[in-house]
Amino acid sequence: MVGMLVFVGTAHGSVMADAAVSTSAQNGAILICADNGEVLYEQDADHIAPMASTTKIMTALLALESGDLDSWFSVDSEAIKVEGSTMGLQEGDQVTMRTLVYGMLLPSGNDAANALAEYYSGSVEEFARVMNEEALALGATNSHFVNANGLPDE
Repeated sequence: MVGMLVFVGTAHGSVMADAAVSTSAQNGAILICADNGEVLYEQDADHIAPMASTTKIMTALLALESGDLDSWFSVDSEAIKVEGSTMGLQEGDQVTMRTLVYGMLLPSGNDAANALAEYYSGSVEEFARVMNEEALALGATNSHFVNANGLPDE
């Protein structure tokens, strides 16, 4: 049996060898059997928390599913105007979606996520709409995306 333990919220808890889970009251956790979907353990599993950089997993998923990983394009100046971690993109850089996926998932590049979103959908807002559609199709009914990088909406 394979299980997946997912913590919801900031990780203040610990997982011990006997699979006991300790979390603070502000967090949630759920352990699901990967073989059959059975919930083996949960504590406040519906806790709503910011997705932060885990948002980039959905961004990467859409890029990988697009099949257009190796077409070259120029980075837009708006994509690089972002806070937090970046892969160091500059306006006019020539990139592929494959490069941007690496830039999102390795250094957690917010600039890479934005550049990918703008290339894929024409705008970060439109890309977020597509992300929400994909989340619903995957059964992630409690997810809501506002951008491609996970930074708080202003």
